[in-house]
Amino acid sequence: MKIKSIFRAILVLLLSFFAGKYLGEFILSPMSMDQKIGVFLLPFISIVFILSPMLGFMILLSVRGLVNIFSEFYIIQGLSLLAAFSLVNILFAFYILATTRNVKWFPGNLKWFYIYLLIAILSVLNSPDLFKSIVGLMKLLSLTALFLLGYNLPNDLKDAFRVIKAILISAVPVIIYGIYQLITGQGEQEYRGGVELAWIKLNSTFVLPNPFAFYLGVIILLAVLCIYYSEGKKGNALYIPVLAGALVCLLFTYIRTVWIAVFLAFCMIGYHEKKARKLLVICAILLLPFSWKFVSYRLLDIVTTPEYGFNSVVFRFDMVKQLLVNAAFKHFFFGFGLNSVTDVTAKHTIYTGFVPHNDYLRLLIETGIFGLTAFLVFMGKYFVYLLDLVHKRVNFRANVVFLGLIIFYLSASLADSIFTYISGSGYIFCLMGLSYKINDINKESEMYA
Repeated sequence: MKIKSIFRAILVLLLSFFAGKYLGEFILSPMSMDQKIGVFLLPFISIVFILSPMLGFMILLSVRGLVNIFSEFYIIQGLSLLAAFSLVNILFAFYILATTRNVKWFPGNLKWFYIYLLIAILSVLNSPDLFKSIVGLMKLLSLTALFLLGYNLPNDLKDAFRVIKAILISAVPVIIYGIYQLITGQGEQEYRGGVELAWIKLNSTFVLPNPFAFYLGVIILLAVLCIYYSEGKKGNALYIPVLAGALVCLLFTYIRTVWIAVFLAFCMIGYHEKKARKLLVICAILLLPFSWKFVSYRLLDIVTTPEYGFNSVVFRFDMVKQLLVNAAFKHFFFGFGLNSVTDVTAKHTIYTGFVPHNDYLRLLIETGIFGLTAFLVFMGKYFVYLLDLVHKRVNFRANVVFLGLIIFYLSASLADSIFTYISGSGYIFCLMGLSYKINDINKESEMYA
């Protein structure tokens, strides 16, 4: 214990020394305020994590929804400031695994993701751009780190619930800014065929509406979980407004993929839980009267020819067809390498600068049939694990919502590139680790607040 305390003290002193040494230069530097905030957060979170790993981890999760703007600021060519936060995830996990007793390197079914990691590393041999593949590998290591931290850091059920509440509380400013965009008519303007359309997609603190919508889907399902376990009005005073605000923002992202994925998750939860069915009906009654017109238009647009431009579903299916015919079998076993899908799409299809809005196709192209199989086994075993616990009514309500979350993730991945949104998929991997920990702590008891 003394050695660990001395190690912590040395790390804090080193970080403080370098922060003090370069503070003046940092303040006077020509960097934008957003960049300065991002650079400042990294040593701050690191110091907190060293002093209190659980608190540092909660802060790291809390800022995920706020730091996505840093993806537009590059440390060097091809490596954004946001990538530094992925590196922090990896370093935190290494620190915990190296300094804490009784940690698990292989919790749950994580061994299958390690197998996927190994295949992904082998795929780099075929990569047209080694640097891009290394950046992609860092994202995978970050996801692994979040899974390990989600499992190994909480000591009890209260700790696990604190992590979930921290994520929900951190969503408040993100949702408020999204509502502000809605009121003031800001956000991402929708164009089709070069024509400006009537709606503006909310993106809040995110660069694009798609990752914002996926983030909101996670927040909605976690709010449902917290409503289940709240004790009285005090808890619901936070959770219900967060749920309502997230639903409104989600509608006005106009991302129908996430609409459908959230609906499927609610159906899965509602099938097993009566309280969720009531909540789904209430949400539908409150939202549909003023949203039916544009919701129905967006959904019908999937199967009809739009007034302007082209049908995005046709465009996506055409890209999938061209990639499968022209590229998939060229490196069928190990793929073209991590983070190569944009280059492959530009070379083997007519869609330069695009990525396929399908993570399973991305996995096939980048890591081949072996990588796709390992990933599907990893996700499939987790799904079966939760389904078995739900049928046995072990930690019933928690596992029902976690089951809904994985349905949400898997279905959204059919029509979007969720796997590369670390701000979104990172929460999923963290919550997977957390769910294993909750069930390992006490498989016979209900999770409590």
